Amino acid sequence: MRGQIIKRGEGSWCVRIFLGRDAETGKRKYYNHTVHGNKKAAEAWLTAALRERDTGHLHEPSRTTVGEYLKQWLQKAARPKLRERTFLDYQFVVQRYIAPGL
Repeated sequence: MRGQIIKRGEGSWCVRIFLGRDAETGKRKYYNHTVHGNKKAAEAWLTAALRERDTGHLHEPSRTTVGEYLKQWLQKAARPKLRERTFLDYQFVVQRYIAPGL
């Protein structure tokens, strides 16, 4: 499926891109974006977004906070590459200085 352009109102368009199916539920997943302007602007945005999707650069927005992201990053990306002491230092810095400010 290439994508859809749906008129929402005067000068407002909804661009919808099919992302595939959810692995757990099997439901279809879509990325929706509102474009303000004429239809050509919506078509241009759709073309650019499809190019990003095909190259793997289109990221759908998520509700993950920066604090949650840092915790995931420490466990998934930093821990396998670092020695135990260095990982503990990183973890301390995040918990002591970065997370409280968020």
